[in-house]
Amino acid sequence: MSARLHIPDELVHPGWKDHQEAADNVIPNLISGSLEAEKDSMVRLEFANDGQPSSGTAFIVKIPGSKKTVILTAAHNLRSSTLKPTTNLQAVFRDGKIVALDHATCYVPPEYKGSDSSIGDWAAIFLDKSIHGDKGLNFSLALSYTEKIQGEVSVIAYRDPTPAYSPEIASGRCKTCFEEQVEYLAKTEQGNSGAPVCVAYRGYMTVIAIQYVTPSILIR
Repeated sequence: MSARLHIPDELVHPGWKDHQEAADNVIPNLISGSLEAEKDSMVRLEFANDGQPSSGTAFIVKIPGSKKTVILTAAHNLRSSTLKPTTNLQAVFRDGKIVALDHATCYVPPEYKGSDSSIGDWAAIFLDKSIHGDKGLNFSLALSYTEKIQGEVSVIAYRDPTPAYSPEIASGRCKTCFEEQVEYLAKTEQGNSGAPVCVAYRGYMTVIAIQYVTPSILIR
């Protein structure tokens, strides 16, 4: 199960708000998209959670006009079980580049209260544009509001332990869309938290949600 990719109201252009209701009826044009090409936008996060080594998945997202490289992940990759910042945090890119991360460059929603809830379980990391250029996954505001996703979704993620150059893809039917969550039948496991959940939309692989819970909750 994944938290849906909603954009906070303060970041939404006023012209979009008039189109939210109409977007409820959007049905994706599920034609072929290149998942292999999208792997170049994947990031493996490594960190210590309450002193224990751990890892998670993150991904670069395309933000038109942004002067920063924007990376999205699950908030619980950046916060421990006691809500303290995780330590020894670093991003490992597919080309082998390793970047130590400062929590001052990260954003975790104030409503996030822990991994037991999906509320606010997403986070953003902002890096200098020179670090990873203009790569990134597409996302769709319209699909953040649609009530039905036809066809399959794909989760691109690292499994613990998986080399940073080798993210894996799991696909499955989209089962249900809730207001804040998407439930689907794709195998996920430890290390997948923070992974992008994608559909092929208008010919492009497009992010609709961020993976945040275990398979036992996902498939029911």
